[in-house]
Amino acid sequence: MKFLNSTPTFFFSYRDKDGKYLLINKQYEKVLNLPYKKILGKTIQNLIGSENYNISVPFLNQALNGQEVIFSYPWRYNKHKCAIMEVHYIPDFDKSGKVVKGIY
Repeated sequence: MKFLNSTPTFFFSYRDKDGKYLLINKQYEKVLNLPYKKILGKTIQNLIGSENYNISVPFLNQALNGQEVIFSYPWRYNKHKCAIMEVHYIPDFDKSGKVVKGIY
């Protein structure tokens, strides 16, 4: 499955350990104004911009180190819009349960 259609008020995605989007829901297309084929394979930094990415980095690193993380921040998008984002990163472990292979 590459595309998840869900309630349009929240974002849902899966990124591999390199930060590339492998699964997204329809909200990504709507807010970023891009078709899902142009989002899949891109990194989080490419999609949310450096300012937003820099806020997310410490939390992404925690998730990549195996910790479930919840945080909020003012997300600036589409140049003039802002939304308070509550982000929940859940690590996805390999079969051994020791190596993080991605993040939900």
